[in-house]
Amino acid sequence: MTLRIPDDLDPSIRAGAEAAGLSLNAYIVRAARRQAVLDAAQHLAGSVSATSWAARATPCETWGNLDAH
Repeated sequence: MTLRIPDDLDPSIRAGAEAAGLSLNAYIVRAARRQAVLDAAQHLAGSVSATSWAARATPCETWGNLDAH
């Protein structure tokens, strides 16, 4: 997978990865895994439409506090 990180988000993502003691790649993979679990849980609960999370997420939702999930 190739991921394009907007320039304005790059510093906060790198800072989050550093604060978590993870490489940038590991931090992004962790975020993707957590979101996949949340999406699956919502889908099982019947609350997700056919629209993918990535299509409706804002940068704040995408790269918010990963430890809050």
